[in-house]
Amino acid sequence: MGPVLRDGIEISALDELPYSLKTIETPGGHKYDGLQLDARICGVEIVRAGGAMRTSFSRVFVDAPVGKVLIQTSEIGEPLVSFPVVSTS
Repeated sequence: MGPVLRDGIEISALDELPYSLKTIETPGGHKYDGLQLDARICGVEIVRAGGAMRTSFSRVFVDAPVGKVLIQTSEIGEPLVSFPVVSTS
């Protein structure tokens, strides 16, 4: 998946999060009307998927915890979550 498509998917996902309006004052004394995220989030990286979106996620949400999940196929062909490491914070 190329960076343009991947970034488009991530931007679309960000549009679905809850925000509220927030006005800040810049160091130059100007007011700026923006948005503040109204939810606590964490990322979950699927192991062996190459971590395609991890870097972009971590750039946007610097303090957000990131967990990992390994999904394998069982003997009968069903998905099997065999390595969940998800943050509880």
